[in-house]
Amino acid sequence: MKRIRMQVRATDKDEGNNASITYSFLPTDDSDDHLAFSINPSTGVIRTAKVLDHEVRSRYSLVVKASDQGEVPKHLTKLIQVDVLDVNDNRPTFSASSLTFRIKEGIPIGEKLGSLLSMDQATTGKEDVTYSIASGNTNNVFDIDRLSGQIFTVREVDYERTPEYQLQIEAVDSSAPNPQESIMKVKVEVEDGNDEIPIFPEDPIIFSISENLALGSPVWNFSATDLDSGDNGRVEYSLAQQAPKKVFKLDSVTGVLSLMGPLDFEEQREFTLVVTASDQPRDEELRLRSSVTAKLLIEDYNDNAPKFVSSNRIDIMEDEPTGYPMLHVIATDDDSGDNGKVTYIISSGNDEGKFSLDYDTGVLSVVKPLDREQTTIYNLNITAFDHGKPQRSSSQNVEIHVEDVNDNAPKFSMPLHRANVSEGSVPGTFVTRVTASDQDSGSNSNLTYIIPAGIGDNKFRINPGTGEIHTVATLDREEKEQYSLTVYVRDGSFPAQYDTASVLVSLSDVNDHAPEFRDSCYPLRVPENTDLSVIHTLLATDKDSGLNGEVTYSLTGEDIGNKFNIDTYSGQLSARPLDREAKSKYSLSITARDRGKPSRVGTCNITVTVEDQNDNDPKFTQTRYTASLSEDTPPGSSVLTVQATDRDHGENSRITYSLSNETQWLFKIDNETGVISTVGILDREKQDRYNFEVRATDGGQYDTRSETAQVQIRINDANDNRPQFAEYPYLELVRVVATDRDEGLNSDIVYSLTNKPSNSKFRINSETGILTATSPLRLETMKLFHVEVVARDRGSPPMSSVGLIEIQVGERNPTTLMFQNTSYTVHLPENSATNEEVLQVTALRSDDKRERISYSFASGNEDDFFEMDSNTGLIRVKNSNLFDYELVSEIDLVIVAQSNGEAPLYAYTNVRVIIIDMNDNSPRFTQDEYVSSVWEGNNKGTYVIQVSATDDDTGPNANIVYYIVDGNHDDAFVIDPPFSGIVKTNIVLDREIRETYRLTIIATDEGAPEMTGTCTLRINIVDVNDNQPTFPPHSLVQVSEGAEVGTIITTITANDVDTNPAITYNFAAGGNPLNMFTIDKFSGKITLAAPLDHEGTLQYTIEVEASDTAHVARTKITVEVLDENDNPPVFSQQAYQVSLPELSAPGTSVIRVNTTDADEGVNAEVQYSLAAGTEQGFYIHRTTGIVYSNTSHHYNPRQPVIQLVVTARDKGKPSMASVAAITVQITDVNNHPPKFSSETYT
Repeated sequence: MKRIRMQVRATDKDEGNNASITYSFLPTDDSDDHLAFSINPSTGVIRTAKVLDHEVRSRYSLVVKASDQGEVPKHLTKLIQVDVLDVNDNRPTFSASSLTFRIKEGIPIGEKLGSLLSMDQATTGKEDVTYSIASGNTNNVFDIDRLSGQIFTVREVDYERTPEYQLQIEAVDSSAPNPQESIMKVKVEVEDGNDEIPIFPEDPIIFSISENLALGSPVWNFSATDLDSGDNGRVEYSLAQQAPKKVFKLDSVTGVLSLMGPLDFEEQREFTLVVTASDQPRDEELRLRSSVTAKLLIEDYNDNAPKFVSSNRIDIMEDEPTGYPMLHVIATDDDSGDNGKVTYIISSGNDEGKFSLDYDTGVLSVVKPLDREQTTIYNLNITAFDHGKPQRSSSQNVEIHVEDVNDNAPKFSMPLHRANVSEGSVPGTFVTRVTASDQDSGSNSNLTYIIPAGIGDNKFRINPGTGEIHTVATLDREEKEQYSLTVYVRDGSFPAQYDTASVLVSLSDVNDHAPEFRDSCYPLRVPENTDLSVIHTLLATDKDSGLNGEVTYSLTGEDIGNKFNIDTYSGQLSARPLDREAKSKYSLSITARDRGKPSRVGTCNITVTVEDQNDNDPKFTQTRYTASLSEDTPPGSSVLTVQATDRDHGENSRITYSLSNETQWLFKIDNETGVISTVGILDREKQDRYNFEVRATDGGQYDTRSETAQVQIRINDANDNRPQFAEYPYLELVRVVATDRDEGLNSDIVYSLTNKPSNSKFRINSETGILTATSPLRLETMKLFHVEVVARDRGSPPMSSVGLIEIQVGERNPTTLMFQNTSYTVHLPENSATNEEVLQVTALRSDDKRERISYSFASGNEDDFFEMDSNTGLIRVKNSNLFDYELVSEIDLVIVAQSNGEAPLYAYTNVRVIIIDMNDNSPRFTQDEYVSSVWEGNNKGTYVIQVSATDDDTGPNANIVYYIVDGNHDDAFVIDPPFSGIVKTNIVLDREIRETYRLTIIATDEGAPEMTGTCTLRINIVDVNDNQPTFPPHSLVQVSEGAEVGTIITTITANDVDTNPAITYNFAAGGNPLNMFTIDKFSGKITLAAPLDHEGTLQYTIEVEASDTAHVARTKITVEVLDENDNPPVFSQQAYQVSLPELSAPGTSVIRVNTTDADEGVNAEVQYSLAAGTEQGFYIHRTTGIVYSNTSHHYNPRQPVIQLVVTARDKGKPSMASVAAITVQITDVNNHPPKFSSETYT
C-alpha cells in the first residue's frame, strides 16, 4: 500500500502551552470519511489509513480541528476536500458477458449488427477504450469500429459456408501506462435464405434397361442436392416430359423412376425424359427449380440360337504343318449385338489338343503334328454360342480323316531332361542318360546322339551310342548354377531324320564357402543409458545355397555383464542400457555359421564404443577442506588446492571451480586448477577464520552438473601488534598495564625498565608490571622521577612499547606546565603529502614565566607517522605512504612538553588524528571470473547469478553500482537492480543462436573521482531439446544390383541444432519395402539386407525417421537399382530347325535367331557369331542374328543336315553369352531330269 502524505499547519500568536497546537479529525454525523485517514497530532501530517479506490469513492471531506493547550483551550476547524485521482487499475467491463445477434444471409456489406460499449465508456464517456475482434471471425466477414464498438459486415454472409460465428471481442483501455483489457463473447447466428437451387450431379443422364424388365420395377433414382437448410433445402421431383409414350412414373419425394408399361426393343429402342427438382420454401414464389434430361436405352433380350451352315467332313494329310487352316466353321444368329455375336469352341473330341478352333472366326487349324499311325479319324463336337443373356447355343459333329505320309523320325523319351551333379566332381562323372526311339525299323531305327560343339561351355560329352552324358571338366556352382544342353538324335535313314531334346543340368551345392561379413562389420558408437533396443544389424552372406547358405548368428566373444544379444536369424544386435563409467568399450566377436555339414563359420570382430552422457556429478575428494595460514601471509599466496573429479568424459568431465559465497575479496580460486589463494590482507584481530563454499561445475552442454564442498580457513596470529599501555604517563607508584591484541606468546608481555642504573630507586616485576621502590624515598622529597617502562611481547621477533611513570616524591611544584588544550582532535585526509602540517601544540607555564619549552612524542608515533618540531610543537606528516585509511583509521598520540629550567616541568596532552577516507580503493569482485549456467527458453527476468564486489573505502566511496559493459550481445542480460549485482535474463535465450556469453561487468563506487573494478562472467546456455531434427533435401542413391548383402549403400544424416539427446534412426512404418534394407540406429548407415534385381524392381522408396525423443523428422530416399550385366542373352528357342533348298544362291537368308536380355543399355546389346568349328558355308550378321549362306549347297542324301552353333554375347563388362543349335536341312530340288540307263535299247 502506498501511503499518501499531506500536512496542515496552524499558527497561534500566544506563547507556551497557549501556543502548543494539537491536530485531530472532527467526525461528522453523516460521514465516516475521516476513518480513511490518520493525522499526526503534533505535526499535522495526514496520511492514508487504507488503500483508496477512485471507482469506490472519488472524494473525501475531512474536518481538521486545531486546538491549543491553554487552560481554556481554543480551537479552529478547517474543511479539507481530498479528491481521489483515477488510475487505470480496472479492466473495461461490459454490461453482459456475452451477446447474440441474428442476421439473415445475404445482408448487404456494411450492414450494422449492433454496438458494444464498455461500462467505462458508457458511464464516463472515455474515448480511451478501443475494440477489436480477437478471434472467431471466420473468413473475415465482420469488422468492428475501434472507438464505438459498432460491429458491421465487410464481406458477404453465406449460411452455407458458415451458419454461426463465435466472435471474441477485445476491449482495451489504453488511458494509462498499464493498459487493461477485457474479452466479450458475441455469437452471430445466420438465418438461412433460399439462395441455392437444387443441383443434379450430372446432366444429361444416360442409362439402359432390359426390354423384359417386370412392370413396377424401379428403373432409376433421380437425386438433386440443395445446400440450403430446412424447407429451403428439401427437394421434390416431377416428371415434366417423357417420349415417345408414357410408360414411366416418378416418386415426387424419393425421385425413384418406375416402369408402368411393357417395353419392346424391336418396337422402340430409347425414351427421353425431363425431370424437374424443386425446393419447398413456404412461399411458393420463392421456390427454385432445376431440370435434368435423361436418355433411357432399351436393351435387347436374347431369343434366337445360332445355326450351322458349314461342312461336317474334312480330309487332311498327316504331315500338314501346324497352323494349317483346314476348315472355316460358320454358324449364323438372327439376334443383334451380343445376342447375335457367335463364338466357337471344341466341346469334345480334341483330348490330345491336336486342333485349334478360333474362338471368334471359327477357323479350325492343326496345332500339333498329326500321326496317322496313331489316329486315323478324329470326331470333333463343335459348339456355337451367342453372347446373349441367357446364352443360347447349337452343336455340330465334324469328322476329320488323316491321310498317311512317311513321317516317322526319332523321338526322345522326353523333350526336357533334368539332372543333378555335385559341384567339384571329378571330370568323367556320370550326369544322366537320354533315350530316344524310332517307330521305324532296321537301319532307320539306328540312333546316334550328338551334343554340338560349344554347347554347355564344352564341359560335357555324350556317348553317341548310349546317350550317356559325362562331365569333361570340374564344375563350380558358385560360378554357374545350371547348364542347358541341346542334344540331337538322328536315325539311320537316308536321308536321316533328327530330334532335339534339352538337358537341364543343375549343380548340387557343396559347402565350400564360409559366411562372410561385408560392410556391416564396422565399429559402433552407442550413447550410454540408451534403452534396450536394436543398435545394429550384422549381415553375413554365404555363396553356397540351401542349408549350406543359411546363416545363423551368435555372440562368441566378450560380453561382460551380458549387455548384448544378437538375433540368431536376423543378425539384429541389441544392447541393454550401457554405462560408460563402468565400461567404455566392448570388443564383441560375432560368429556367422552356415548349416552345412560340416558347417563353416565367419567372424566379425566389432568394437562398441560407449559415448558419454553427462550423468555424473562432480565429486570432491573431501566434503570439507581446512587450512591454516598466518595473518601476515602476503596476497597471492597459495592456501590449499581443492580437487573434484567427474566420472564422465570430455567436456562433461571438464571441471570449473568457483567460490559460491562471499569471501570479502580475501580469497580467490583458480577456475581450472582449484588452487585457492589469498588476494587481500588478512588481520586475525579482525577475523580469525573464514568459512565459504567452493563449487565444482562440469562442462555438460545440455545438463550442467555441480557439487559443493565447505572450506574453512583458520588465520594464525602473527606478531603484528605492539603492547599498548593503558595510560601515559602513570602519575603514581602503581602497577602498569599493557595489552597486546595478538594471541599466545605474541600477546605475552614482559615488563622492564629502560637504562636502569645499578643504584636505581625502582624496580618492576617483569610479569605483573608492579613498580616498587628499591629503598625508602624519604630523602627524595620534592624530587620528580621519570621512570620509563618497556612492555615487550614474546613474539618472534618481539615487539615493544615504552611507557612512562611520573613519580612525585612529596608535594608537587605549585608551578605547572600546561597545554592550551587537554586534548586535541584533528582530521587528516589519507594520502596527505609528506611535510603537510597537521597541528601545532603549545604548552605554557602557569606562572606565565617565559622559558624554552621542547616538544616530543611520548607514544603513538612508533611507526614514524609524524615528525615534530621540538621547538614550536608543529606536527607534520613524515611519511605519506603510511597514511591509509583502510589500514589505520585513527592514530592516538601522546605529546610531552618539557621546560628547560633547572627544575624541569612536564605537561602531557593527547592528540587524536582521525584519518579521513579518500576514494583511493577500487571495488574488488569476490572473483575475477564468475561462471554460471542458465537454461535456454526461460522467461525474461530469470535469475542467473549474483556477482559481488567490496570496496575498502567507506561511505559513498564504498557504495557500489554494477554495469555490464561488454559481451552483452542482443542485450541478453541485465543487472537488476543495479546496486544488487543480480544478473537476470533480459530476453528469452536461444542456445542455437549463441551458446555462451562472456560478459565484462564493472563495479563503480560513488566516490569522486569514481573508481572501478572489473570481472568477467561466463554464462553457458544449457541446451533444451527444442528443435526438430532436419534432413537435407530428398536424395537419390544409386546401387548396383550386384551389390552384395551387407553392403552399406548410404549414410543418412539428420541435423539437429540441439546438442542432446543423440539422434536415432529407424524406418518409418511401411518405409522399408520388402525389408530390403537395415539401418544403424545411431550412425544412420543404411545396409543392403536382401539381394537386388534391377530386372525385378528398378527402384525403392524408403522412408527414414530421425528422432531426438521429443521430435520426429522424416525423409524419403529413392534407391535406384543400377543394371549390372547379370543376365546372359536368352534365345527364343534352345534349338532351331530350318530347311534350305539346295543350290540356293550365296547370301541367301537362312534363318533369323532372336534373343532377349533382361539387362538394359549396353548390357542388353547383343552380338552374334558362329562358334568355331561350325560347318563352313554360312555366316551370321553380328547385330541382326540373320544367318546367311556364303556358298551354294548341294543336296547330299548321306549328309542332308548341317549343324550350326550360334553364340549370342552381350556388351556388358564382363560380357555374358549363350549358345543355341541350328539344324539346317538341305532339301532336294528337282534339278536332274530322268536319265535312261542306256541311250539305246534294242
